[in-house]
Amino acid sequence: MIDKIKAWFKNSETIFWARMQVVGGIMLAVIPTLNPVSWLDSALTPAQRWTAAGFAIFNGVVTEYLRRRNSGL
Repeated sequence: MIDKIKAWFKNSETIFWARMQVVGGIMLAVIPTLNPVSWLDSALTPAQRWTAAGFAIFNGVVTEYLRRRNSGL
């Protein structure tokens, strides 16, 4: 099982980090829409939430792209 997980991340901590950023951004975007009384609604305005979610997704995609470009994957 752990070998399959490592293979999915291509044995790269950078790709792992990039994918976790994308997942975090998706969660920031989706969770408040599923639960309107969440703590995130009171902590961030909708514009701030979408900005944070967009940044996390964008940052993860760029990180993974750069890692793959330099490693030839």
